[in-house]
Amino acid sequence: MKNNPSAFSETSLGAGLLLSVNDTIVQTKLTVDIHRIARSQFGIGTGQGHVEFYLYSPNATAGALPTDSSGHRLLVGVVDGQASFAKFVGEDAHGWGLDPDGHVWHNNTIIRSFGSGYELDDYVGANLDQLRQSLTFSVNGTVLGSIDLPSNSAGPIPYYYAASVSGIPGDLAIWANAGQTPHRFLNEVAGWFHLRTGLTPIYLASEPYICASDDPLPNQKFEGDLDFANSLTVTRGIKPWPFGASAPSQLQRAGQIQLSILDTRGKYRALMATDIRDQIVSISTVYQGQGFSTAQPILDCVIDHCEQPTDQTKTLFCNDKLILLQTQLIRPLFAPNADPAVAGKPWPFSAGICRTYTPPFFKDLRMAAGDEFITGLGKWRHGGREWGYTIDFNVEPDGKSFTATVATTAKVTA
Repeated sequence: MKNNPSAFSETSLGAGLLLSVNDTIVQTKLTVDIHRIARSQFGIGTGQGHVEFYLYSPNATAGALPTDSSGHRLLVGVVDGQASFAKFVGEDAHGWGLDPDGHVWHNNTIIRSFGSGYELDDYVGANLDQLRQSLTFSVNGTVLGSIDLPSNSAGPIPYYYAASVSGIPGDLAIWANAGQTPHRFLNEVAGWFHLRTGLTPIYLASEPYICASDDPLPNQKFEGDLDFANSLTVTRGIKPWPFGASAPSQLQRAGQIQLSILDTRGKYRALMATDIRDQIVSISTVYQGQGFSTAQPILDCVIDHCEQPTDQTKTLFCNDKLILLQTQLIRPLFAPNADPAVAGKPWPFSAGICRTYTPPFFKDLRMAAGDEFITGLGKWRHGGREWGYTIDFNVEPDGKSFTATVATTAKVTA
């Protein structure tokens, strides 16, 4: 079983359903009815959570949801930990589900009608607010309305995001974006999953370290020392990942730091057994006798792994944060129904003289295509499908913009 807190759970899945793409997409593997759910791994008991459900057809069906005698329907929403996997979201008393007609179901009853719903290729947002005990639904960023959730006065009730899908295999699919990639429509709540808080901070010094007397722990020597003089290796650099490259840059060793720890008392055995990957390491300098509060940062890096070359030493291997352009990089993912060559993969990033941006759209189907004159045309795509020059779009006489011949319903890339 995969451990992905921002995805559907492989052990909380109705019969006949199938997960894919790191368990973020649910669809049917058999011809089934709607009476089943896929539930998230992570439940939120306090605070807020937001998830976007993208509803699409791998068979390229667009627009209104297809219907047939099998009850071809979709529902999305939230459930508590007691919801049945053999019922659709909202069919029992432990879930609240929004159907394509804009009806909210709870205990197999419509408790709210918003007047409008959703179609294929729409993004349906579900925003959980435990403080106000409410659940708010939106479609393509437009709020439909909210419903009240049961009181948690007797204790917090963890809620999981959930989805129901039915029909023949491969006809309908739901992609859940719980914050693992930036949401298509901006929301003040980052996602459904909670980032881990990390390890309890540990402090190392390159020599016996005496704090100033006004520090919270005066004259406190750190238990472990960095063998700073004999083993500190820093290699810096970046390798951008443009289109066509074989691997994203964070998978290439463009920068690495090795820190040797003198651990004669065995205080850092946990580094060999605990999940420390991607934790932050900050290297700072302090004048002798001064407090830690005066530390001046010189380098940040992220831990890759720890090795123990001898019984009394350990070596931390870290990746330079410069490899991620001074940030823990989180990039959008291509939609699962985009061009098969990139579907579900992260967007490349640009560095140096290359630039990327999202051009503005206008009401008359015109959009800015660049800030320089167009000197040549490459491949233009609409939602992953290649556009034809003079068939799907035309360049304007000003040489800086184009006109689409059909209404745009997805991202346009060039």
